[in-house]
Amino acid sequence: MALRCDDEYDSQNNFSQYLNALFSHYLSYCPHYGRRVQPPVMSTDDPARRKLAWNWLWFLPLCLAVVFLVEGHTVPYAFGAFKFAYQRWSWAALISPSTYFCFSVITASVWAPLRGLKFISIVVTSDDETRVRKRYLYVFLLAAAIFAIPFITDALIWGSFPLGFDNEGVLRLRMIPFVPWPEGHYGEF
Repeated sequence: MALRCDDEYDSQNNFSQYLNALFSHYLSYCPHYGRRVQPPVMSTDDPARRKLAWNWLWFLPLCLAVVFLVEGHTVPYAFGAFKFAYQRWSWAALISPSTYFCFSVITASVWAPLRGLKFISIVVTSDDETRVRKRYLYVFLLAAAIFAIPFITDALIWGSFPLGFDNEGVLRLRMIPFVPWPEGHYGEF
């Protein structure tokens, strides 16, 4: 039902009178009319206030595992890639699409696991009917994807690193990721 107070609102557009009319209209529907009205309190069943509760027993170790195993690998790998880029820097790298792709993959390798944890907490606390039935299946698949991120991003960073050496030891600028195919062993820049 829409709340309307047009009949009590004067033609001069006096905002304070409108608010008074609106408040008195609200109080007429209040069961405690005439008493001091308490502000509405959200129930614990409200999805906006729903907590992880007992899910913390498995979610906290998952968070620690992601921080120490996944982030413990991706952050030093990202700093290593930045160190090699700094040591081999050429201003021509700014025009290379491979540079931007590599930088975006490095950024995603650090932030995606943390966003994945946030998404897991959203899935666990949601009341959506499709998520309730398969909630823990989605959580397991998301956790597996989070632990697979370092393998995928390491290969993408290795193949798109823009400043690599060829077989003769000459620094070459890679314009397109994975073209030419990186020389040397996997993981070497």
